This record gives sequence, C-alpha cells and structure tokens, in this order.
Amino acid sequence: GDSVRLEAGAGFVSYAWSDGGSDRALMVKKSGTYFVTGVDSNGCVGVSDTVRIFVDAASQARIEGPREVCQPSIAVFAVGDSDLTSIRWTVEGGSIVTDSTLSTISVRWDSRSAGVVRVFARKGTCAIADSVQVTVRAALHPVIVADNGYSICTGDSAHLSTDAQYAEYAWYDSSGATMGNTREISVRDPGRYSVTVRDAAGCEGRATVTMTLRPSPSPVVTGPDSLCVGEAARLFAGGGFVRYEWRDIAGNPLGSDTAFVTRTSGMYTVSVTDTSGCRGTSPPHAVRFLPLPVTPSISRSGDSLRSSAAFSYQWYLDSVAIPGEHEQLCIARNDGRYSVRVMNASGCAAWSRLI
Repeated sequence: GDSVRLEAGAGFVSYAWSDGGSDRALMVKKSGTYFVTGVDSNGCVGVSDTVRIFVDAASQARIEGPREVCQPSIAVFAVGDSDLTSIRWTVEGGSIVTDSTLSTISVRWDSRSAGVVRVFARKGTCAIADSVQVTVRAALHPVIVADNGYSICTGDSAHLSTDAQYAEYAWYDSSGATMGNTREISVRDPGRYSVTVRDAAGCEGRATVTMTLRPSPSPVVTGPDSLCVGEAARLFAGGGFVRYEWRDIAGNPLGSDTAFVTRTSGMYTVSVTDTSGCRGTSPPHAVRFLPLPVTPSISRSGDSLRSSAAFSYQWYLDSVAIPGEHEQLCIARNDGRYSVRVMNASGCAAWSRLI
C-alpha cells in the first residue's frame, strides 16, 4: 500500500522511464527494476543506473475473537501472525486487563454498549492495523416465580418457574444437586433453590429463592356418630378456614359450608383451605342411623291398657308423660286420651296412636 518516489534530477529536456513514464519523477508501488533515459538540450542521451524496488507483501493484521460478548464478561482477542512487532492494542467500551503489547489480550466488558477492538503493529518495515466491532449484550437477570408464594404446605408441592423464556435452564437445590433443565420445576421440601439461565447468544444469569415450610391444617369432624332413622346429623368442621369441601367415602362432593347435614349412614370427610392456601383433609367420620322400633299398639281391657312388647315404655295422658308409668301395662285412672312411647335397645322411639 506504500509507494516510493524515484527522481531523475534536473538538466534534461525529456525523460523516459523504463515503465513508460515521462515525468522527471516516478511514483513506484510495484516490485521491479527501474531506470530512466534523459535527453539534454544538445540532444545528448544519458541512461541512469538501474534501481531494484521490492514491495513487502505484508498481510493486514487479522483480529481473532468474539463479535458478541455478554455483560459482564472477559473475552480474549488475538492476532496470530508471529512476525508482528511493536504491537499495541486499544479498546473502546471495555478495558484491557492484560499486557496490551502482546499478541493476545483479555478484555473485560462491564457496560452495555457497542465496543471496538483495535490493534496496531509492524511487519518488517510496514505498519499494519485491524479493528473489529463488538456487540455487548445486556446481562440476564432472571426472577424465580412461585405459584403460591415462597412457601410449601406440609405434604404439598410448589411450582417454581422463571419470569421469562430463555434458551437453557439449570435448576439446583441447596446441596448443588441438579433439579431439572426446563422452565418450571416442582419442589416438595423447604430450602434454597437456584436457576442458571442462558439466552441464544450464550449470556447467562442466575437467581435464587428460599422456600419455607407452612403447616397444613388438620381439620376434625365433630358431630353425632349415631342417630335414629328420621333424625338429621349435623357435622361441623370448625371455623377459621376460607374454603370447605365435604365428601362421602366415594369422593362425591356434598357441600361447601362450615357444617353439613345428613340423614344417610356413611363415612364423611371435609377438606379445608386456610388463609395461606394450604389444604388439609379430616379423618373419615362415621355416621350410623339406627332403626326405629315397631310402632306400638295398645289393647284395652276395662281400665287396663297394654302396649305391644318393646324394650322400654313411657305412658302419656293428653300428651303429658305420666310419672312412674314405665311398664307394658298401664291403669287408666283418669279420663283422657292415652298413648305410649316405646324405645328399643338402641334408644330409638316410636309412638302409638291415641286411644
């Protein structure tokens, strides 16, 4: 790319250079043999000495290194020609952290901006240079999102995911064990969880969360466990919960209030949700409805009234219990309408008709 000026000197009226030039001076850019023929005013001809010109075919310096880097990071740039001397590197947008006069340098990129790396050197007698544009990509700052807050209910699991989509994921628990390589994972234990993400350009970022343990509620169903046919069992789950789900033993939904009323024998459970979102299910509560005794009948003989057989008896006059009348036979001592209430061994009762 350089040139050399050859000059023939004054005192001649014409010049003829070996490459065809006709001026007093000749600018040479190619290797070759050069001489000039001059003619003076008397017509005399003179020929110069021969000059050999050599053009050093030095190649341009070529910078090797990445054209995209991540923030923050350190990248290596180099020129591979071992014949270079007087090397000098300069960088815009980053900082050289090694010797800037060697063939290889390390550059730290801390700010997000366009960068330029330049090198100046000599090869033989020639000065050469090169430069490259470097794009500095922003650092990744992932955020771990939990589906129900950063806590886990006892016996439950929590889902953790990143707030944005990335090209690669690597999840770890507090011991450093790998948990998965997808955007979302499921965890059951409290502790620290972290994710390292990488985008398509190779930039990385890391986030960490701590999951705590929340005790799940332990509801208990209260209410009668045995009643007589025709009665209703009212079961309670207790207050302080935000959601209730009553079910039978087959899992069929029955209600969503704090209490549940049934007239059917069976096993019943309630699942509750507390204010923290934790769920718990009660042990099954058995309810049994006992059969009623046979409806009693009263036979009369004079003032004697006899009930059909039963486990126990209570006689009534005009719907008022007669004190002491607890036998199968009752003597009617007063005018009025008599009836009897009988009970079986389970304590269930039945009434006779009035006579």
